[in-house]
Amino acid sequence: MAKIISIPRFEIKGRRILLGLKPRRGLREIDRQKNIWAVTDDDPQFTLKSRFGLRIPAGHYRLSVVGGRHIGRLTNASLYFDSGRGFNERDRINVPFKEEAGGEYAAYIKIEQDVRSLRFDPTENGRITFSAQGVLLERMSESAWHVAMSRPIAERALRLSNDGKLRLLVNLFRLLPAHKGAGGAGRLALAFLRYLPEFSNVRVLVASHNQSLVSEFPDVDFVVAGTESYSELEDHFQWCDCYFDFLNALRPTYIPRHVVVLSCLLDLQHMRLPTLFSSGELAARMREYGYAVDRADRLVAISNYERENLEFFYGKTNVSVVPLSGFAAEDFIEEQGKVFGRQNPNRQTYLLYPAVPWAHKNHETLIQAAAVLKHTGRRVQFVLTNTDSHPVNKRKLQNLSDRLDVSDCVEFKGYVSEPELIELMRNSSGLVFPSLYEGFGIPLADAMKLGVPVLASKIPAIVEICASAAMYLENHRNSISMAEDIWSFWTDEQRKRELVTEGWSRGQLFSSRRMANEVVEAAKLAVSSRSERSNSYCSPPIREPQKNLLSLLLLVEERDVGRVEDVEAVVQTMSSLGDAIDLTIAVDAAFLQNADFRRAFAAVAKLIIFDSTTTTSRQAAVEEFARRHNSSDFHMVIDWGNREAISAAQIAALLQSLRHNPSAKYATSEQGLKDVVIGGAPSELEIIDRFEKMRGKGNVIPGVVFRAEGNFRDAHHGTTQFLSAYCSENAFVRVPTARADF
Repeated sequence: MAKIISIPRFEIKGRRILLGLKPRRGLREIDRQKNIWAVTDDDPQFTLKSRFGLRIPAGHYRLSVVGGRHIGRLTNASLYFDSGRGFNERDRINVPFKEEAGGEYAAYIKIEQDVRSLRFDPTENGRITFSAQGVLLERMSESAWHVAMSRPIAERALRLSNDGKLRLLVNLFRLLPAHKGAGGAGRLALAFLRYLPEFSNVRVLVASHNQSLVSEFPDVDFVVAGTESYSELEDHFQWCDCYFDFLNALRPTYIPRHVVVLSCLLDLQHMRLPTLFSSGELAARMREYGYAVDRADRLVAISNYERENLEFFYGKTNVSVVPLSGFAAEDFIEEQGKVFGRQNPNRQTYLLYPAVPWAHKNHETLIQAAAVLKHTGRRVQFVLTNTDSHPVNKRKLQNLSDRLDVSDCVEFKGYVSEPELIELMRNSSGLVFPSLYEGFGIPLADAMKLGVPVLASKIPAIVEICASAAMYLENHRNSISMAEDIWSFWTDEQRKRELVTEGWSRGQLFSSRRMANEVVEAAKLAVSSRSERSNSYCSPPIREPQKNLLSLLLLVEERDVGRVEDVEAVVQTMSSLGDAIDLTIAVDAAFLQNADFRRAFAAVAKLIIFDSTTTTSRQAAVEEFARRHNSSDFHMVIDWGNREAISAAQIAALLQSLRHNPSAKYATSEQGLKDVVIGGAPSELEIIDRFEKMRGKGNVIPGVVFRAEGNFRDAHHGTTQFLSAYCSENAFVRVPTARADF
């Protein structure tokens, strides 16, 4: 890196000509003190000035940049000469900067005639950043100039720089701003920017909305790019020893074979929980992840759980496990100089859940658990942060809180800064983390480092990260069971104190500095393994995302159930269909007043609570089932009040008929039929009549088995779009009724 020096004034002195930079167009000064410039359009221009006038004699010159950094980016710079007829393309020469032995970049140019003024264009067609305080022209003898020109450019592929550090090119182009849902990936990126320069020479590609990072991380070589295309990255590929893209994909889609690639897939959620993704999103992930896995010389997993997923689904064993850390807590502890625990450890305040409201974060079940607690006379406050990052889901969660009458127990906060998040954690009674899926869980590490007790889902990655330093939810998909676990956590101060002690010890295992070092070590392994890999290879077969055969929702209202034994009987009946049936029960909130019913429903694997007095709440429960629990090839909703019309034998018949008729989109039962019949096309009036009748009942279509395909997958059951697709679809089968066995 060239040393930045102070130049009090620019002057001509002997054979050295020092010139100041005056931007004409296409350039913005990001940091005045560091002389950092960002190119803002395709034709950036500096005028080169001297305080004492400018007259440069013809001759041979060495051109370098004073106070220059990242000059290697200026691969197509040019110099315009005005010898008395203004600037024009005829009086222009390319300025091919080459790196010299000391790490400085220089270009060797020949000026044919005396010059009155100069213009320097640092690049063409590229959004880059670089540092420059001025330009230095050093006049040379012709012989010395020819010697310098004839020196070869050193080979750069797979070569360590002069300081012995790996050259790591990092792609952060797709990183969202923090307030728009960058989430854990955004905080991970900031940790990389801070610590990677300790272990490697780092060049980072960012989009213009993140160019504020340039002044925040002065040791990082930034490229502010307009795209992440091959043409934008081509020169940087020549610079790097290893290319690292960790944002759950790999760009560009063409990367030359000589480039060593390190990929990090933060999670394989789409393979374990495909229902949380639309068909388009799932297809894109399958395509993008497959490319990233196939093209990588080595993969990074953020937990052993994700390493196992990469081996299970993709057959990959060239994987380095690099655990993340509690980034916000690290910064706070470093600034304070010591570890701080909770501010009010003996006072009940609230439970904090810092998570963007994506479907897998399971906010719905947490809000329903708050309702269980409130309706049974036990009050717990919850604070949910970062909910503004997904406005549509936030509105759904607020509506759910209103319907279940817990708006006074659940506070929705938008994006909070890291200092605010730290204060919220330290003032809380604990962190609750009911997520359905995690690859790591950064807030868990934050909480442990800060001495905040944790209650979390018992899922593989979380158990791996927290071990015995957390309490675990017995069933994170059942709000009644979750409510009991929350209450135990809320009231057991002795256990929380034990968790704080274990958490502090456990939290020390996770370090941003160690993480960055291990990424660089993984990159070195990728480089060293390149000689062992052939350029042509066959990828192992990819397993399909995990699915069940049938997702089944039972809608149970208080008026339709008289005894607890009835609940146990229906669960037993559905279980007779086999392990391929994924059962969810939607329970009337009125049951919450009865302790026996609560215990019975607490044993159900998946539970949704709704208010049967409103059609909207019933409809929302079906939509929640379709959006978050429908992980099968087929799905069905059964109204317990009409249980006589359906049976286990009937469900089996509907499924068999659909599987035998692959073009059919749904199957319905019909009395009086002797055999399976292909459905006929409804008339327009029949479509309208059926649509209006069913819309008045809340868009719920009970007793029909749907194939999870097309609109019946992406337009969730319970929505108007799904009802419209059902009413107009003519590819279906009609199946004879079978005897009810409930």
